[in-house]
Order: sequence, then structure tokens, then C-alpha cells
Amino acid sequence: MKKISFIVLFLLSFYSIGFALDTKNIEKSINDISNHGATLIHNWLIIKDNYSKELICVAHIPTNGNKASLVIYEKKDDHKLRKLTSLTLGSFPYFILENNHNLVVVCQTAVGYLVDVFGYKDGIVKRLLSDGSYFPPEFVYVGKDYKNAIVISNLEWQKVENGKDEERIPVSANIYIWNGIDYDTYKKVPWRERLQRP
Repeated sequence: MKKISFIVLFLLSFYSIGFALDTKNIEKSINDISNHGATLIHNWLIIKDNYSKELICVAHIPTNGNKASLVIYEKKDDHKLRKLTSLTLGSFPYFILENNHNLVVVCQTAVGYLVDVFGYKDGIVKRLLSDGSYFPPEFVYVGKDYKNAIVISNLEWQKVENGKDEERIPVSANIYIWNGIDYDTYKKVPWRERLQRP
């Protein structure tokens, strides 16, 4: 019998005895991805008014050099899981968090950070935005109404005080403000004004 992997044991212990997966294919996929490479699990809980939904996100990067992936499952009322989607990531997630009930996945690469935000509605996971920068993203409140926003910096090479050397500094920002349905986007806002918009 194949040795049960750590990730499956974790899921079993987390959801108690009697936890079951929807199909043998899903069971095999989770078992397979946990055997080789790094794996991360995130519990995505969506609560809106009287509505709640629990999704299980499994990020994985194999040891064979293939790209990282993010598989998202929906937890059903009978505690079984239904696979919703499988997404390719730029690299293994640096961290995963929730922002306005959306899933934010930040991946660190050799040239900076990739930021993807996913939303869930009516059984469908949708990529809401994708951006990146040499600097990590900022999660801030902007404007007079203190609206929740994601700020992605735009950098340029500029000379330092000695006039000879150059360094990359943020000169503007892309600002994404959640409006309840999607993100309002403001491109290349001057860096010092990024907390004042809109």
C-alpha cells in the first residue's frame, strides 16, 4: 500500500474522521502532488452577508522543474471536495492571503514579485488582476474614505546623490481598489500620491 503523505494526513486531521474526496481522481491528484516538491495549503473562507463558502487551495511546485500550480477545491456540505480549477503560477507562492474575500497569491521570482488576485462567484474562480514589481505589494487604505487597496510599485533607474551610481526607486504605482464587484484601476499614480487616490 502506498504510504499516505503528510498533506493527506494533515487534511484528514483538519477535517476529522470521515473526511472524503469527491472522486478517486481528486484523491490521486492531491496524493501525487504531495509526494515530490513543495506544497502549501490555504483555507479560503468567503463570508458575505448570510452566505459562506469554504475553498481549499493547494499550491505545489514539483522537483522536476515544472511550473508551480494552484489547485482550488470547493468544500461541499457533505464534507467532500469538488475540484474547481487548476491554475499555473509564476513560481511557488511567497505568501497567500485574503483581501475583500478574494484570494491574493504573491509569488517571488528572480526579478521581483508577481501578484495574482482571484475571486469566487457561483462556483467559478476568476482571475481578477495580475501585476508585478521588483518591490512587494502594499495592502493599504487610500483616499478620504480609506478604501482598501492593493498598490503595485513601478520602478525606474535614477542617479543617486553622488551623480554617478544608479538605483531603482519607485516613481509611480498601479492602484487597485475593490468596488464590491471588481477592482477599479488607477495606473501610474505618482508614488507620493498613492495613498491619496482616488
